[in-house]
Amino acid sequence: MNTFTLNFVLADQNEGHVTQVVKQDIMLKDKIQYIVALIAEFAAYYQLTDAQALRYLQQYHALELCDKHYGVMHTLSFRDNIESLTIYCKRMGGQLG
Repeated sequence: MNTFTLNFVLADQNEGHVTQVVKQDIMLKDKIQYIVALIAEFAAYYQLTDAQALRYLQQYHALELCDKHYGVMHTLSFRDNIESLTIYCKRMGGQLG
């Protein structure tokens, strides 16, 4: 469900609920955009395709880490996060880095 549809569906709800859901939708969109950008940066750093980087990060559960700690990660540089993800993946059995 895209944002336009979500806003339309909730138009009849009370004002506080609409505001809360829209804020959550924006926050989720921000998180998704950030994680997609981080995957692309990780791929570029290790000279992988985006698909290869995605599979690698999924295999070693790094995307779960990104989802859980997004609140902190998005305040750090991509370089810092790539280094952290590399260390995490190595601990989980990864070979990059």
